[in-house]
Amino acid sequence: MRLCLHGRAEHTGEKMKIKKLADFLDRYLKNAEISDDSQNGLQVGDTEARVHGIAYGVDACLELFEKAASDGNDFIIVHHGLLWGKAFRLTGYNYKRFKTLFNGGLALYGVHLPLDLNAEVGHNIEIARKLSLKNIKGFGNYHGQTIGFMGEWPRGMSTAQAEKKLKSLFKAGCYMKLSGKNIRKVGVISGGGADLITDAVKEGIDLFVTGEAKHYIYHYAKENDMDLFFGGHYCTEREGLLKLKELIEDKFGIRGRFYEIPTGL
Repeated sequence: MRLCLHGRAEHTGEKMKIKKLADFLDRYLKNAEISDDSQNGLQVGDTEARVHGIAYGVDACLELFEKAASDGNDFIIVHHGLLWGKAFRLTGYNYKRFKTLFNGGLALYGVHLPLDLNAEVGHNIEIARKLSLKNIKGFGNYHGQTIGFMGEWPRGMSTAQAEKKLKSLFKAGCYMKLSGKNIRKVGVISGGGADLITDAVKEGIDLFVTGEAKHYIYHYAKENDMDLFFGGHYCTEREGLLKLKELIEDKFGIRGRFYEIPTGL
């Protein structure tokens, strides 16, 4: 048991069952309310087993599973899980992945769109906060759901200042200066949010921040007097996991580690 920001932690890992932690996450992230191709929630695991350590990572992959098991973790939380859409065959690399989970006694919890759009621990709200945006509100309609956040730098910021701030946050990324004006309104949609540039234009956003680039949006942004920043799919989808790790450690006192396995994409 350890002290946390909101009083004493409710449980230690030794006392908490996988089902209890998974149920808490399902409720907190509102998985059942959010339409998604990902089968969000507990994807693999013995619900009666105990949680002793949690591994966090962007992608469900063999490297993450092996590292988590080697370090004594038994619960893994990822943004990109293994179960999407319809059923698939457990052969080839899928067999290796599931075999590693089973042999290691590892539980896997995947959470996709609910972690993009969550207003407390989501990727997009965290990026908006770290950019010091003010008057933050939701924007960007994806399948009937508001997925992104937008806000302002009230005094404005030059493109050079904006680029420096963004590259400091993401340690890389590609800034496209297409407007030639000071930046005031900024919109954030992590990962593959490029298609929602049309919503950014409707909101009068000066700078659209997302993960992956799509060729066609270059001219669309330029002709609508908007700057672009592509931070990378991986890099823009770390933030919510880091915040979720902090929440779980504070609330339940369960140790955790975020594993950096960058794709460069």
